[in-house]
Amino acid sequence: MNRAKPQLFNVLDANGQVIYQGTINGCSHWVDLHARGKICVERVRRSLRKKGAVHAY
Repeated sequence: MNRAKPQLFNVLDANGQVIYQGTINGCSHWVDLHARGKICVERVRRSLRKKGAVHAY
């Protein structure tokens, strides 16, 4: 059975530093428990070197 890899997301602080990385459910749970101040959640982009193409998200 082939399983797809889960999509990863980063939780970023106000300075743009990654403070947590995980699945969307994990990020949501982390934010509910630990978020202080302004944060941002964004999808982790795949390596552009592997695909050789640029994708806009």
